[in-house]
Amino acid sequence: MPHSTTARDELYSTPPQAFVRARNALAARLRQRGRTREAAEIARLRRPSVALWLVNRLATTDPSGVRGLIDAADRLRRAHLREPRTIPDAVAQYRGALEHLMQRADRILTDADVRSSPAVLRRAYATLSSAAADRRRHPDLRQGRLAEELEPSGFEVLGAMPTRHLTLVKPDGRSEATRVARERQRLDIAARAQRETARREARAQRRQALKLAAAAARRDRAIERANRKAARLREELREVEARIERARHPGPT
Repeated sequence: MPHSTTARDELYSTPPQAFVRARNALAARLRQRGRTREAAEIARLRRPSVALWLVNRLATTDPSGVRGLIDAADRLRRAHLREPRTIPDAVAQYRGALEHLMQRADRILTDADVRSSPAVLRRAYATLSSAAADRRRHPDLRQGRLAEELEPSGFEVLGAMPTRHLTLVKPDGRSEATRVARERQRLDIAARAQRETARREARAQRRQALKLAAAAARRDRAIERANRKAARLREELREVEARIERARHPGPT
C-alpha cells in the first residue's frame, strides 16, 4: 500500500462521482493494515467539486501546460512592471496557455465520463487563472493539490476568452488595446496599493526604530547615573574607612 500522501494523490485522481466510494474503500484498507491514523485522515477528506478536481487533474495530466501558464503569468507581470511594450505579446502568450489548458480540461471531462457544462468550465477557468496569478499558490497548482476553488483574479480581463466550442466568458466587443489598457490600469492600482502598504510598513519600522533608540538612550543615561552614584558611594566609603582607621590608630597628641 503506498504512503498516505501518494494514496491521497491517487484518490484525488478519481472522478468526483466515484470519490466517496474510493475514499471509504481506501480508509478501510488502511484500517485493516493497522494504519488507523492514516485511515482517519483519509476518511475526513471531502469530495472535491468537479471544477476543483478538473484543475488538479490538469496538473497531473498536463504538467508542462500548467508550467507554461505559470510562466506566462509571471511574464505578464514582469511586462507590466518593467517592459510595457511587451504587454501585447505577454497577453497573447497568457491567453494561449489558458486556451490550451481549457481545451485539455474538456477532454479530461469526456474521458472520465463527467458531464461538462459552461458553469463547470467557467469555475475551473477562474480557479486556474487565479492560482497562476498568485505566486503563493504556484506549488499547490503545480502538484495538483489546490484545496479550494478560487474567485476570478485581476488577470481575468486578459485571460477571458471563449474556447472554440464552449463560451467561458461572453465577448464584449472591446478592442485588444482597450482590454490591455484596462488591465494595466488594474495592475497600476494594485501596484499603488502595494507601494502604499510598503510605505506604511516602512513608517512603522522607523517609529519602532526610534522607540528602540530612545529606550536605549534612556538605558544608557540610567547606567551613567548609576555609575556616578556608585562612584560617589565608593568615595564616601573610602572616607568612612579612613575616619575609622584614624579612630583606631590616633596619632600622638
